[in-house]
Formats: sequence, structure tokens, C-alpha cells
Amino acid sequence: IAELLRSKRNVTFMTNSLDTAHILSTSENNTLIMTPGIFSEKLRGFAGQMTTDFMSRFNVDIIFLGAQGIDIGGGLSSPYHIDAETKRILIKRTKKVIVASDHSKFGKIFFETIAMLNEIDLIVTDTGIQADILKAIENHSANIIAV
Repeated sequence: IAELLRSKRNVTFMTNSLDTAHILSTSENNTLIMTPGIFSEKLRGFAGQMTTDFMSRFNVDIIFLGAQGIDIGGGLSSPYHIDAETKRILIKRTKKVIVASDHSKFGKIFFETIAMLNEIDLIVTDTGIQADILKAIENHSANIIAV
């Protein structure tokens, strides 16, 4: 996603991801804001109280985020408390929430809930998703596309 967004102009990007920041750092005519926090090697980004305090100051138009688990009943989830907390704060401060996750994340529930599916505006996944899972999510009033 960062590679695709890099060509946009006059956009302010904010990220807690070290990898995303590296990609967007070469974007011209844009502003890149890197969040503070404690670096997590597992997440390849910054999280924690400093991160959530910083992010809660902003009103965000669109957020792109991932989740380790996506389930109709369990919503989006993460095995990492610090990741879930950071994403919950971002979702509260954002007008449009887009989740990008590959098909292997569906039907999985991890330790901590990030958000329920009705809090998500769009889910984007790959064509490897099983047709019955795709249909069930569509029937659950969640917008989902497979590309």
C-alpha cells in the first residue's frame, strides 16, 4: 500500500511502521509524520502509550491497517496487546477505516480484539479467500473486496 501511495501528491502520511516510513520517505511533495513510541521488532513499528498519546491528537481521513485475525464474531484481533491498543485509538480518530489482510488471516481470533467488523469501512484481501468466507462477511454487512 505504501508503494502505491508514494506517488500521491500533497498528502500528509502518518505511520508507526518503520518499513512504511522508509518507503514513504522518498515521496515528493508530501509530509511524513513518524509516531514516537517503543519499537517492537515483531510489529516492525512503534507502539505503546507514547504512540497512542501522540496519535490521539490528530483527526485522520483514512487509515490502512492490518490484523492477524479477522472473524465474523470476533472481529479484528491481534496476539499483541500493544498492537491492538494502538489500532483501537487510530480507529476512533479516523473517518474511514480500510483493513488490508491476506486470506490466511480469516477465521482466526487472537488474544485481543481491535474492532468489530461493523467498525470497518472496507476490507481488502487477495483472491485466495474461500468463497464461503467472503460471502459470510458480505452477509454480515461488511464491505469486502478480493483483488
